[in-house]
Amino acid sequence: HDFMGISETIENIKSKIIEIINNKSADIKKDFCTKLFRSIQMKNKIVDVENIESNIEQLNNENKLKFLEKYKEFSKKFDDAIKREEYLELMKLVPGKFILKNVASIFELSNGNAYVNKLLDLISKDEQAMKDLIAFIGLN
Repeated sequence: HDFMGISETIENIKSKIIEIINNKSADIKKDFCTKLFRSIQMKNKIVDVENIESNIEQLNNENKLKFLEKYKEFSKKFDDAIKREEYLELMKLVPGKFILKNVASIFELSNGNAYVNKLLDLISKDEQAMKDLIAFIGLN
């Protein structure tokens, strides 16, 4: 199967992507934590200015529990998907931006932007390439 001028099997490419994700798992988890922390913080509402200190303490405790629960859930799903080499599950768990940047190296493109530009150029000229891409990233 020739995809974007790369004559490698889809399975080989998927294996390489899983390997990259595995090697960068600490960064992926850090990114997840940062986003999770921000989203939890943004939902906070101070309800009691008279007892602001205890209100903040209560919020912090609730946030900590929510954060740890969601992080543990993500971490377990992520580690299991890597162990089982579940490509489609990893595509759901790992940010697309991360994948584009790192997968570029497989296609011997200097960076994620070059990869995206080559993809866009390819699919704008070739309907079959568009279908291949959709199949490749598992959208169908």
